[in-house]
Amino acid sequence: MRPHQQMHQYLMLLPDKVGEVAGVYKMAGSLGSAFGVAISATFYGAIAANGNLETAATVGIIVNVIFGVLSIFSTIFLVPVKHLMLLKNYQLDPLAVGNVKRHI
Repeated sequence: MRPHQQMHQYLMLLPDKVGEVAGVYKMAGSLGSAFGVAISATFYGAIAANGNLETAATVGIIVNVIFGVLSIFSTIFLVPVKHLMLLKNYQLDPLAVGNVKRHI
């Protein structure tokens, strides 16, 4: 089975609103990146104004790490596990293209 055929089978399992969700996900990622750069630059600029560039760079990186850890924990605790389990219940049959089996 070719990879694009397998991806097509996975996409057939998804709900109708997948396009809207993908747009929201992309927008959230873009906004998160912009806010991350702005926050790091703010901390860097505030500390660099005192003349210590090494400390400013260190604090900027530490702020990024803290927000990264917070985002991982928020994803772990806020994404419902039942949605992940639904995806694990489906398995593709490698012998028949287009044949998707549901295992309980």
